[in-house]
Amino acid sequence: MFVDPDLSLAPIVVGIDGGPGGDAALRWAVQFSQGRGRRLRVVLVVPPSTLPVAAFDAIPLVFEPDPFDAMVVLERCLERVVPERAVREGIEARVVVGTVAERLQAESEQASLLVVGRRSGRRVFGVARRLVTGAACPVVVVPPGAPVAALTPSEETVGRGPRSMAAAAAR
Repeated sequence: MFVDPDLSLAPIVVGIDGGPGGDAALRWAVQFSQGRGRRLRVVLVVPPSTLPVAAFDAIPLVFEPDPFDAMVVLERCLERVVPERAVREGIEARVVVGTVAERLQAESEQASLLVVGRRSGRRVFGVARRLVTGAACPVVVVPPGAPVAALTPSEETVGRGPRSMAAAAAR
């Protein structure tokens, strides 16, 4: 089996949203990466805001959200989930603007593994489903409140994207 040598050096990317699912994904990724020599990149995707210029104006005004506010959300999540400062300092934190699924799919092209949280329930919907089927690397969908030790990458928890066989072999 061919394994892309660059894939073994690629980071584990974690998509967070500041909620319980994102916290669970980050907690799982931190534990999974420890001892494997993998870097972590935590990504918070902020959608662009669209507001009408005026109530009577038919042309919407699209503006970028304040990245400082989003970075505060990201840093608070890191502090809450990863209390060890030394571990936090080794994590790359990134705020990007766009639609969540599209930006995380783009991040998956430079990742060995993509980890996202599931909002609730037993089924995978929305963004998580789109990532499981369209990401360029394996995807782990972590349910909120799941014990970290209970989740290991397997056929049940890892989505199989186009590069999944090479990425799974590189783990």
